[in-house]
Amino acid sequence: NCNITIYNEAKNLIDLLDKKKIIKGIITNGNVEAQKNKIKNLKIENNFNFIIFARKWGLKYEKPHSKSFKEALNLSKCSASEVIFIGDNMNSDILGAKKSGIDYFHLVGDIKSKYNVQDRSINNTINSLTDILQVLQ
Repeated sequence: NCNITIYNEAKNLIDLLDKKKIIKGIITNGNVEAQKNKIKNLKIENNFNFIIFARKWGLKYEKPHSKSFKEALNLSKCSASEVIFIGDNMNSDILGAKKSGIDYFHLVGDIKSKYNVQDRSINNTINSLTDILQVLQ
């Protein structure tokens, strides 16, 4: 068991997307059992239409590989032009979404130094999930 909690702004975004009946999914890298445990402890598994554990296909298929992004499109029954991906890691999240033709928001916020974000050409950079809330309301 791990002791983690969901950020308030993430919960607010999930609630707003639920209210608007927008399909939501998670694509996660890493050990499948560890990721399942995190999602269970966050108590968010029922807030999403699907959860993709990219490692289940093998390490080489984790993000940024397109396999999990294509699976998300398949499960959501949406085209790439109808989807927005939110991610914090330039290498796995943003490059994976870009390679799959999916629009994205790159969440930098307080984690900027963690990933040493230097690509300022990205025009979809947000500092917090609250930025997305303001666009959707």
